[in-house]
Parts: sequence; C-alpha cells; structure tokens
Amino acid sequence: MRALLKMVDLLSKDPAHPVGLAKIARQERIPEQFIKQIFVKLRRSGIVRSVRGVEGGFFFAKPLDLITVGQVMRILDGPVDPIPCVSQSGYAKCTCADETTCGFRIVMLEAKKRLTELFEHYSLLALANDVRDRRRASFSALDSSQDYYQI
Repeated sequence: MRALLKMVDLLSKDPAHPVGLAKIARQERIPEQFIKQIFVKLRRSGIVRSVRGVEGGFFFAKPLDLITVGQVMRILDGPVDPIPCVSQSGYAKCTCADETTCGFRIVMLEAKKRLTELFEHYSLLALANDVRDRRRASFSALDSSQDYYQI
C-alpha cells in the first residue's frame, strides 16, 4: 500500500508522466522486485496501466476518486477478514461449539462489516487529500513552534 500511495503522491505532482517503479522503490526503500509484483497485480486487475520505454512507468487506469482502498486491499491482500470463520471466500470452521452464539465471532463479524464500509468509503483521492492536509497541518505546526523559540 505504501508503494501505491507514493505513486499517488508522485502523480499528483506531475500527472502527465507515468511513475517508474525504480523511483518508488528508491524513495520508499522497498525492493523494486517486490513493488513490481504489486503493480503486476494492479495492472491485471485494471487499476493501473503501464507504458514501456525510457519515459515509461505506471499510471492509473481510472480516476482516483473511482478507486477505493477496499478494492486495492482485496487485490493485494485478499478479503478483509479478521478471522477465518467470518470469511465468505476463505471460510474455515472455528473451534467454538456453536458459531452462531460465539461472542468473539459476533464481534469479529461487526468489525469486518465496519472495516469493509470504511475501506469502500475511502477512495485513493480522498486518502491522498487527507495525507496532504495532515502534512500541511504538521508542517505549519512545526513552523509556528520554530518562530516561538527564535531569539
């Protein structure tokens, strides 16, 4: 997810140029081969496209407000299930005598529901905007604290 967010960050600065994986790998200190595997999955799913060549790289196949965090997470990590007995696609029976009355399972079903709603609500654009706004607030707080200590 870090590599994808770095791509969002880099593309927002210069949307006309695809982002190369080597640049993301260098800035995020993640092996380029690992990032390549991630972006191959994203390309196969239609989230990103790639361009070959010296000026090549990856770019988003659709607007960032149409791509949810949930979509990306399912592509990269599979279903968002806190425990196997609440999974629809990867269900595994738990050790409880009765799943329907298991208190832990009831809580995990609610957790899954809320996490899914949150991840599907957040688009990559909204997430990128939130990150940008928090960085600005953090930098402005840092700037104002420096003024206080100047002599």
